[in-house]
Amino acid sequence: MMAKGKLRVVEVFDSVQGEGELMGLPHTFVRLAGCNLKCRWCDTKFALDAPGVETSVDEVVSKVNCGYVCVTGGEPLLQDVYDLCRGLFLRGKKVTVETNCTVRDERLDEFVFLYSVSPKLSSSGEGYDEGVLESYLNLDNVQVKFVVCDDDDFLEVVSVVEKYKAFVRGKVVLQPDGMCSMPEYQKRLGWLCGKVMGCEVLVDCDVRVLLQLHKVIWGNKRGV
Repeated sequence: MMAKGKLRVVEVFDSVQGEGELMGLPHTFVRLAGCNLKCRWCDTKFALDAPGVETSVDEVVSKVNCGYVCVTGGEPLLQDVYDLCRGLFLRGKKVTVETNCTVRDERLDEFVFLYSVSPKLSSSGEGYDEGVLESYLNLDNVQVKFVVCDDDDFLEVVSVVEKYKAFVRGKVVLQPDGMCSMPEYQKRLGWLCGKVMGCEVLVDCDVRVLLQLHKVIWGNKRGV
């Protein structure tokens, strides 16, 4: 059992945010160990079953160099990140929490600048909790990020946007699976852009297609 006030940490590093509405901004990334899903196309499999290093919250906070901080995984909300998010908030940091939409900790809401919620579609081999998604959609500081790999995934996105149209306008980001060569990645981006441009529901709700900036710059290199 882990000692109180400690987290299982895989890595802490500085880089630009590569995804979503904060793309391009310098961040410190705090990657925590463990996940409750095993997505087929996961790009951080090294964090799934890793034990991580037991680290105090104070030590983690001391390693933060940037004004923006991304708490990620794995699934970071499998651990108690309340003290971490509160400590960062009190130091004036803008905290993003990335989550797979299976876990919700409402205690964090007052400390989180942005929730980046990533419900898993059919191609992942996993899923998400609809009640958890609805809880996040009640917040203003949320982006919903879908990895879209095929037509079935795309139809799922359209269904979700149609169902929650009043809540998701301007909050949805789509991206293709980036675990591939650069020519293939460009092809996938083009395919996804075409699908969105041809879908009135997504266009009306300001759904965006965005690349993963870090993939373009560094490929699948870790710690950047």
